[in-house]
Parts: sequence; structure tokens; C-alpha cells
Amino acid sequence: MDLAFERRGTGEPLVLLHGIGHHWQAWLPVLDLLAAEREVIAVDLPGFGASPPLPPGSPYTVESLADAVEAFCARLGVGEPHVAGTCLGGYVALELASRGTVRTATALSPVGFWNRSELVYSRAVLRTFRALACALDSERGEALAANPLGHRLAAGM
Repeated sequence: MDLAFERRGTGEPLVLLHGIGHHWQAWLPVLDLLAAEREVIAVDLPGFGASPPLPPGSPYTVESLADAVEAFCARLGVGEPHVAGTCLGGYVALELASRGTVRTATALSPVGFWNRSELVYSRAVLRTFRALACALDSERGEALAANPLGHRLAAGM
């Protein structure tokens, strides 16, 4: 699987993993700062941004996403990188660390540390956002995103 990514800098590799519903550009505010110290690879997880989805029938689990990131790093020739992720990417970073396939892992506000009611709430919110995204045509979606109030409501702020 070919994943979309942005690569900058030189030095020890650092792979950046975005949160749920996002893409590699989430790291733009810090990308050049990090690239001044190391090689930085910001990647779109499968099915996010410009990356293709997982193969049909493949479950979207932290394990399958970690498999995809491992395969991606192997294709780039990046062995035992440092990884950092936020939200879903943080959870994937922790999974990679538990496998021992990364040098270090930094998880910023990773998902997965919830109690039962928080899990139910999170799933309901994500299902609602998905249903809304599927129901909107691109013109209405762009209009919602361009409107400051619509943007805030869609982002749950």
C-alpha cells in the first residue's frame, strides 16, 4: 500500500501520525521546526487524506493501521524510526512501540484510554460526523467549512 506523505530534513527519522479525521498537514505548524533537527516523514494513514483505504474486508483496527505504517517505513527504507502521533496516531505509535519496531514513541492525547461511557460517547460522535459527511455533497461541505460558525459546529467546538 502506498501512503501519501511529506518528507523533509535530514538526520534520524521521525514519522508523524495524525489524528482521526485528519491528514499529514496537521503537522504543518511544526514540520519545519522538527525538520531542522531530523528527517521528518508526515504520513496520511490509510483511508485518510490522499492515502488509499485499507484493502476491502480489512478491519480498521490499531493493529491493521500499525501494520500499514510498518510496511510503509520498510518501503522507504526507514528502520526503527522515532514516531509521534496525536489521537488515533498516538494510539498507533503506542502499538508500534509495543511491537518493538520503533526507536521511541510519543503519544499526544492518544485514543484508547477511556471508560465505558466515554467510549459510547466517542463512537456516537464519530458515527454522527460520518453520517453528516456522507449526507453532504461537496458543495455543501465546502460551504459549511468556509463558514466560521459552520466550521466550529462541525469541529465540535
